[in-house]
Formats: sequence, structure tokens, C-alpha cells
Amino acid sequence: MRIQKLMLLLVSVLPVLCHAQKFELKQPDIKKIVAAVKASEYTNDEMLIYLKQNYKTAEKPTGVKKDVEFENQPICSFKQKFEGGIEYFIDSCGESKGTNVLLTLPKTDTATLKKWIEKMYKVNGTEIKNVWDGLIYRPEDEGAGCYYEIKQSKNKTVVEMYCGC
Repeated sequence: MRIQKLMLLLVSVLPVLCHAQKFELKQPDIKKIVAAVKASEYTNDEMLIYLKQNYKTAEKPTGVKKDVEFENQPICSFKQKFEGGIEYFIDSCGESKGTNVLLTLPKTDTATLKKWIEKMYKVNGTEIKNVWDGLIYRPEDEGAGCYYEIKQSKNKTVVEMYCGC
């Protein structure tokens, strides 16, 4: 009787344990992302394109804002959730503001994420050289360009990105 109860417990718990998988950050296909950026009429945000190419959306965008400086035409801010607990937020409202992106991921290894950021940065095709300064990937001269900062917590990893002057 005791063995039957143990077997029943194992059979009921095993599917739950097997379902919980470690998050894997998929490697970007730079050529595919660059082609999509060039072909896109609505976005040049390589991070959003990467997410759409590699993960299913979990819900429609929320918090959508249009840019008042451009007669409310282009969408300049929104949040989107993707499968696996990924959240993406962009705010590029205002002509002189630059672009801020927050990418929230399940806990991700820092070394893996640094390599991923370096690959994603190549999509920009900029001649500005970026370097690592701890967990910040920034222009070598600390001037205009794109800055990426990795923030780790117990259960998640956040990449904050800013591009501008």
C-alpha cells in the first residue's frame, strides 16, 4: 500500500517538475534581423524584431502611446509580453528624448547575456565602438550612442537600453 501511494505521488508530481524548464536566451540571427529592420515600415527596433522572430507574443501590446510631437501618428511607447515570462517596454516619445527600452527576462546568465548584447549591438551598423564597464555596455568615449545595462535579481534579469545623444 505504501509503495502504491509513493508511485501515485511520483506520477502526479513528475509532470509538474518536467514542465518547469530553464529559460534559454535564443541567439540572434543578425542577417535576418537587419533584413527585417530594413523592410519594416513601422519599427527599426532590433530588440522587438528579435523577440517577434524568436518568441510568441503572450498578449497584445498595452499602454500604447502616440507621439504628440508628430501629430499622434507614430506609436512611441508600449509594453508587450512574450512567452516564457519575457516583457518588453519601449518609450521613444519626443523628438529629442532618445529611445529607452526595458527587456525583462527570466533569470539569465550574465556571460551569456553579455554575448547576446554584443551581437544585438551589431545590428545597428554603427561605427561607434562600445566597451564593457562592469555590467554596462557603453560607447567607448561615453558620448552619443547606445547604452545597455544588465540588472540581475533573484528571479529575473533586466536589460535597460538607451540610445540617443
